[in-house]
Amino acid sequence: MILDILESNDRVEMLIVMMLEQYNNHVLTANMVCSELNISNYKLEQHVKGINQVLENNEVKIDKEGILIYGPVTTNRLEKLKQTYIMRSKKFHLLQYILDGGQSMPDFSKKAFLSIPQSYRLRLELASFLKNELNIELNSMELIAPSELALRNSLYDLYFFYFSGFDLPFSNEVREKYLEIKKMVQAVFTKRIPKTQGKNLKLFICIQLTRVLSNKNITSMDRNLIDGLITMEKTDYYFSQAMTNLGLSPDEQVVLIAYIQLNIQKADISVVKSGRVQELIEMFELTIKEQIKKDVYANTDIVEESAMLFANWLIFSNKATSFIEEAQIGYFCEMYPTFHSIAHRFVDVYCRNLLPIQVDNSQLAKYYYDLIFLLIQEISLHEIEPIINICVDFSHGSAYNMFIKRNIENYKDLNINLQESYNGDTDLYLTDIYLPNIKTDKIIWRDPPTVNDWGTFADKVLLIKESKVEKD
Repeated sequence: MILDILESNDRVEMLIVMMLEQYNNHVLTANMVCSELNISNYKLEQHVKGINQVLENNEVKIDKEGILIYGPVTTNRLEKLKQTYIMRSKKFHLLQYILDGGQSMPDFSKKAFLSIPQSYRLRLELASFLKNELNIELNSMELIAPSELALRNSLYDLYFFYFSGFDLPFSNEVREKYLEIKKMVQAVFTKRIPKTQGKNLKLFICIQLTRVLSNKNITSMDRNLIDGLITMEKTDYYFSQAMTNLGLSPDEQVVLIAYIQLNIQKADISVVKSGRVQELIEMFELTIKEQIKKDVYANTDIVEESAMLFANWLIFSNKATSFIEEAQIGYFCEMYPTFHSIAHRFVDVYCRNLLPIQVDNSQLAKYYYDLIFLLIQEISLHEIEPIINICVDFSHGSAYNMFIKRNIENYKDLNINLQESYNGDTDLYLTDIYLPNIKTDKIIWRDPPTVNDWGTFADKVLLIKESKVEKD
């Protein structure tokens, strides 16, 4: 678990706060927390005290009935808490020391105010975490992975989880060089980079610089992997010279440009459609054809876009950092059943076998969502999902009907067609009057619909949609 790098108490407290967020609108009891985390009531009380010291503008209490009382835990608070806890982690500080080129355990012991035996025990704990969570070996003070690129990808996952949006804990030299590289990137790649992608790029470059400054450069194996998957236009001469002056070799420049063009500015790059990428493309097309009878994607860019996606997976293989709960997958299963079937089958059947790297469930989750969003982007729902015909007919008149219709437009992802009048194709009839002669599904709202009413409406549409999909 990625939380295992935290101090033991902080790890448990982080898990408790994550449960608090999960149960924001539900009852959470002390017994539920103790059972889930295998801790005693006494330990829970102590951890609650610790949480209250760091959880801003909130206080957690356990009442006489054993129910946890607290204000809603927002995602913002959760992210800040992760960053607070990681900066208290001795294992993390040892990892950062090693990344910054530190080679002496006695020197680290002095800086961390630890005894020599404590530091060596800490190194063993860090080694265990790195191996189990990131597939990185710690040999003495050296980080070892199947490749330098694989090592950087794993570090990216770790730092993104704890520092996304926050100040990164890299050296001043790395920060200064990053600013110079950022200026050059902005000059050459003229497309405006969104803030979130800019943060991702900053993390990527800072990890790259940290490794380069410790003489840990991209290997020929990594360069051959990239050259075998993508073809890029010749780099601007002045950009190349500036990058060289900042310490990035031609191979490192290729890695940086590949990241930018596969993740941010998808231009001036083409994917080599052969080998592993071609296999993935063919299997993806086959999976689509199994689920969609007509060739609805013939005029789309789905082949080119999927090729870029697969090349990105093979070069920069990262894990899911959001959209990882089963309930979230359930949402897409309900809203986009055909796309869900395509993505789920492709990931479950082909990604495990066709990718040359060992992938865990978190990576598979990322692949699933990458494919879902690609399908939504490239294929019109109207082409593949059943249309739900809804007739809106209230006695309050046309203005009120228009008010209801405009609210229904917020549910456009349900592939709804609004009818002017009832006919044999109507799937759902919305009204304020009971009409026994209307045999189709009905929803009767005598008053303007509430939030709960709209929830009932969405559930009803999903049931109709599910029934139509099954008939198809």
